[in-house]
Amino acid sequence: MRKILSLIAVAVFAVVAGNAAAEDVNTTLTPYRAEVKRVEQAKEDVETRQAEQVEKRDALRADTVEKREDFRSDALKKRDSVQNSRVDRKNAAQAKREEAVAEKSRLREEMKTKLSERQDSLQVKAEERRQEMEKRKTELEEKRAERTSALEEAAKKRIQSFLERTIRRFEAAIERLIHLSVRIESRILKFEERGADVSEAKSALEIARQAIREAENQVDSASLAGIDLIEGETPRQAFERLKSVLDSAKESLKKAHRSLVSAIEALKGSAETLPPEEDDEE
Repeated sequence: MRKILSLIAVAVFAVVAGNAAAEDVNTTLTPYRAEVKRVEQAKEDVETRQAEQVEKRDALRADTVEKREDFRSDALKKRDSVQNSRVDRKNAAQAKREEAVAEKSRLREEMKTKLSERQDSLQVKAEERRQEMEKRKTELEEKRAERTSALEEAAKKRIQSFLERTIRRFEAAIERLIHLSVRIESRILKFEERGADVSEAKSALEIARQAIREAENQVDSASLAGIDLIEGETPRQAFERLKSVLDSAKESLKKAHRSLVSAIEALKGSAETLPPEEDDEE
């Protein structure tokens, strides 16, 4: 630009100085005019490019802002999704805890109901046995009154007293073992509810119950054998049968006692593997 201005100044000076004619001035200035136009065109091109660059920059800025808003919107959606998922998991865990507490309460009530029913059943059975003994006692007294010729009255009384004491002793032992078996079963149910392995204790308890049932049957047979001993025609055979039945009942009671002790020892072993008991509120 300075070069063009210098050339114009030289041309003007030449005209003023009169070194060249007017047409020479025009001829001299023609290339400079073209240069000026070219410079002006270049300036316009630069301004056009600058305007295009500004337009591109504004478009790029607008696109960046739009992408930033989209990214922020996606981030907010993801955050909301994570929060909703966390709430859903929390609600599901709470529901499971409530379900576990309800199931635990149901099992406890069911266990109480079973124990209550078993105790009622045992009481009914004991009452039936007492009534049966009263009935047999009545029958024995009736037969004794009719057949006093078989034995002396004093001997009959001694035998009857002995039999009654023996039967009561066996029945008391049976009742104690039954009561102990109920307590052991209650403990087994509690340990099983807490996840302990109680299979060995259950097996021992079942063996004990079988032995108790055998003892009950043998005591009943002993009562009948006692009636035959007092009122029968062959007292010697009846005595041998009575002795055999009582010996068998004694062995059954011993077996039941050993099995219950084994069940208790098995429960002690199971207790060592139990996790800490949780409170109902947990």
